[in-house]
Amino acid sequence: MTKGAFDSQNVAFWSASEQCYALYLRTWTGGGFAGFRTISRATSTDFLEWSAPVEMSFGDTPREHLYTSHDEDDATGFKMIDWRLYSSTDMVNWTDRGAVASLKTFPWAVQSNDAWAPQVIERGGKFYLYVPVSVAGSPKNVIAVAVADRPDGPFVDALGHPLVGPADGFIDPTVAIDDDGQAYLYWGNPDLWYVRLNKDMISYSGTIEKIAPRIGDYQEGPWFYNRRGKYYMAFASTCCPERPIWPRSPGPAGPRRTDARSGPCRTTRCPVGRCWPPSRPVRR
Repeated sequence: MTKGAFDSQNVAFWSASEQCYALYLRTWTGGGFAGFRTISRATSTDFLEWSAPVEMSFGDTPREHLYTSHDEDDATGFKMIDWRLYSSTDMVNWTDRGAVASLKTFPWAVQSNDAWAPQVIERGGKFYLYVPVSVAGSPKNVIAVAVADRPDGPFVDALGHPLVGPADGFIDPTVAIDDDGQAYLYWGNPDLWYVRLNKDMISYSGTIEKIAPRIGDYQEGPWFYNRRGKYYMAFASTCCPERPIWPRSPGPAGPRRTDARSGPCRTTRCPVGRCWPPSRPVRR
């Protein structure tokens, strides 16, 4: 897989019911999408209470890297204060690498909560972590960026202030670099926004654009990738329950087809329970 490039391989989704987590591998044939194959499953007691995990490959690195936010043990609702990393060489067995960043990484942000869905990308030998955090006041949602020399951190604040925001719904960033070297950052709930990042990956050129018309059933958790010359925006659909949907486009800025395909919201082998949003597609 090319360093820092759009995903051109298979895509998988983490899905969960109240009792189990499952990793689905999206499979392809010469004619296109073929279906889902479950490659990993475990009971919820085997993991921290993950939210919005995202899996990345970096160049020739033999390990897969799974970055995720998670609820604290004493959470009664959402209570998230750091971002953790798990690694694997087989996509089945995972090693807990601990926290690679936390709200303390961004001392200007609210420190009590809102360390939500992350994404990491490599460029020029550096690793960039994009995360939603909150600031005091209203609106509170912003996207922050941190940088590290290694995929397992430690990540440090790259700017000392938000990259974008504040605005309502500025959460769930997804970042990718196109074949021509242009980087794109998308984010948002319930609307989808984007900017063209500069080569330094911590600033942008032009204005913040909102995707219009709105993609049908879009809610949150976008994941932007390219496969065989087509651009996909996978996301969690309108609540509730949420399902993975992936409309496609001839270019990175759209327009995107509204006849998007959708995937399962839980595996039938797991106990029947609340259908939890897959939130973030996982790439392989």
